[in-house]
Amino acid sequence: MSKLESIQDKVEKDANLYRGNDEGVLITNYKTKRRTKTMKKRLVCMIMTGVVAASLLGGCGSSTTSTTETVVTDDQASTQAPQTDVEDKKESKDTDSPAQQTSASDFKTKVKDDGTIEIELYRGEASEVVIPDTIDGKEVSVVGGFGNHDEITSVVIPDTVNEISNNAFINCFNIASVKMSANVEKIGSCAFDGCFTTIELPNTLTEIGESAFNGIKLTELNLPDSLKTIGGGAFYRLNIETLTIPGSVEIVGEGSFSGCEQLKEVTIEDGVETIEDLAFEDCTSLEKVIIPPSVTQIDEHVFHGSKNVTIIAEPGSYAE
Repeated sequence: MSKLESIQDKVEKDANLYRGNDEGVLITNYKTKRRTKTMKKRLVCMIMTGVVAASLLGGCGSSTTSTTETVVTDDQASTQAPQTDVEDKKESKDTDSPAQQTSASDFKTKVKDDGTIEIELYRGEASEVVIPDTIDGKEVSVVGGFGNHDEITSVVIPDTVNEISNNAFINCFNIASVKMSANVEKIGSCAFDGCFTTIELPNTLTEIGESAFNGIKLTELNLPDSLKTIGGGAFYRLNIETLTIPGSVEIVGEGSFSGCEQLKEVTIEDGVETIEDLAFEDCTSLEKVIIPPSVTQIDEHVFHGSKNVTIIAEPGSYAE
């Protein structure tokens, strides 16, 4: 049996298991473990976001820059901004002026070893956030700490930023658009979990963390040729119909595109080496996947729940 026939056999076997054959309990247990792992990951992300926010709002951290602080109680810390900021925001909401650069006083920051600024926490309440490119005369290079701000509808990230931290915008459910830094290289785990509908990923991006774009409402996704790593569950349940994975990516992580029910066609470009388990799980509309000669590992249940997949591979390749 050729590799292509073997892969097709696995697809059919998974389809049979998906339909409820006796052996289905085995794959179901495997799938359940993977989903449990994903849920635990999200829970950890959410807990860590809350812990970090509470500690920062409490005034902890000796490495933070010197900014004007307003003392609040523990009960108030997670929900209210400094009163002066609240009044400013109320005044701005009464006008129809375009979004202004967000005040530096709305951020808790620290100075990194390279002399640039990392935003650790956002404590404003504007709907349109324009992150400044400098704070206290230093370039902003890392952005984080916006989690659970459901009042935010749009974000502009300056080109000085090269990293989006873990959990940076997790559960900002009403963000509709993000203008990404043209120089961002890394997007951390759970960074935009549950967020927006439009984004453009720059050609400087090399790493996308686990669950980074989990559950977002994108209908189109263009992965840059600079990308090297796609973390597990990174693009869970997107609404895309076609997908091209550039050859710069070495490993398509576990569950990376699982649950993309509208996805019909996938082109994996030459250069990709590994496709991990459940990468295209439950892509129920998936019909065609083109696999290049560079792929030398395809895990057993890559297409579990995707019942009508045709694999196209070159003669003599691993997938063939």
